[in-house]
Amino acid sequence: MIGTRVGLAVGPRVGIAAGINADPIAPPPSSSVIAGVTRDALSRVYCPSSPAEWTAFMAAAPLATGNPQCAWTCQDPGGTPTDVMGGGVPLAPNAAPAFQSPVAGWARTAIRFTDGAASQRLFNNFSVPDPSLTSTLAVAIVDFPAVAPAGVRGLIAKTATTPRLALSTTGRLQLVDGATAELASSVLGGVHVLAFQTNLTAGTSKVFTDQEKFTGTFTVPAAGAFLGFGGVVPAAAAGVALLYLALFAGAAAELVDAQVKTLLQTMGFPIPWT
Repeated sequence: MIGTRVGLAVGPRVGIAAGINADPIAPPPSSSVIAGVTRDALSRVYCPSSPAEWTAFMAAAPLATGNPQCAWTCQDPGGTPTDVMGGGVPLAPNAAPAFQSPVAGWARTAIRFTDGAASQRLFNNFSVPDPSLTSTLAVAIVDFPAVAPAGVRGLIAKTATTPRLALSTTGRLQLVDGATAELASSVLGGVHVLAFQTNLTAGTSKVFTDQEKFTGTFTVPAAGAFLGFGGVVPAAAAGVALLYLALFAGAAAELVDAQVKTLLQTMGFPIPWT
C-alpha cells in the first residue's frame, strides 16, 4: 500500500484474512450469509457441498453461468474422495496421502501430500472431461508449505503433458502450457484459492488466485480424460494440503475474468486484481 491509510475500522473484525497480503482493514468480500451453503466456521469461506448448495451459491453471487460438473469437499476420512455433485467422479488416491489433516485457521480438514513423495496424488483418467474437447476451470483451496521445495513439484495436471500447474523452487506457481512461466507472487506459508482455466473457445490459458491473475501461452491440451492433484506431472508431489476442489466444464468453465473474480470473492477471498 502506498501513502497513508485514512479512516477507522468500525466494529469488531470476525474471522481471518484469507491468504498472504490480504488487506487487514477492508471488510470481507462475502459478508452476507448465503442460507443453506456450507461455510467454514473459522475462515468463513464458503465450500458448497451439494448441487443444491452450489445452485444457491451461484444465485447469491450472482452468476448464471452454471454449476461445476464435479466437486470434492476433501473431508473424507479415507478411501476415495467423494464427488458431491452426484456424477460419481472419483479421485483415486495413490501413495497414501494423509486424510483429515488439520489446517491452521480452518475448522475443516484437508488431504495432505508430503513434499517430494513419488506419485502421491489424487487422480482420474476415465470419467472427468477430456480437456482437448471441453473447456475446464479447476478451483482449489490449497494450504501451501512455509518453505519452497528443492525441486519443481506437481500440483494440478489436466493431461500427462500440458496444461499443468506446479509449485516451483521459488515458492511461486509455475504454469506449463504452450510455454513455461512463473506467476509473480509467492504462495508459501498460507492458504490460497486457485482457479486454473483452459478456455478452448477463447484459446486462453489462465491462472487466478487471491493474489493475482496470470495469462499464459495457450496450446490445445492432449486428448483423453485426465485430472490429477499432487504428484502426477511431475511425479514428485508438492507438500500442500487440499481443503476443497471443484471442476467446471464446458460453457460453465468459460467465465470471463470479472466472473472468476466474483466467484472467488463470493467464496470469501479478498481479490486485489481487476
